[in-house]
Amino acid sequence: MKATVHNSGTRIVISFLVLVTVAFLIEPHLMDAEPPLYVKVLLAPASFLGVFVARILPHGNIGTAEHSIIEGTPLDAMAGMLLIFFCLFLYPVLTYLCLSLLSRCLRN
Repeated sequence: MKATVHNSGTRIVISFLVLVTVAFLIEPHLMDAEPPLYVKVLLAPASFLGVFVARILPHGNIGTAEHSIIEGTPLDAMAGMLLIFFCLFLYPVLTYLCLSLLSRCLRN
């Protein structure tokens, strides 16, 4: 068995390596106030989708009507973690799909 792009096992192994690499790059900086640029780029889909998710979730006003202060809730924290997991699995899936497309193009 050769390790080529045409082999689905090879594509799965490469996608798994992408998953491990992205996890090792993101994990140390998840709680940073100002993460490095590469972490911001890798989590850009979560930032984009977070705007839409935040509109759905309930938020309480702990200030006055004139000076509202909106606080985060545990639902916000759970939604943020789910978005991070989404980004974590997005890159291996895209890698597998791109390698499958490349394999089809090379066969034709």
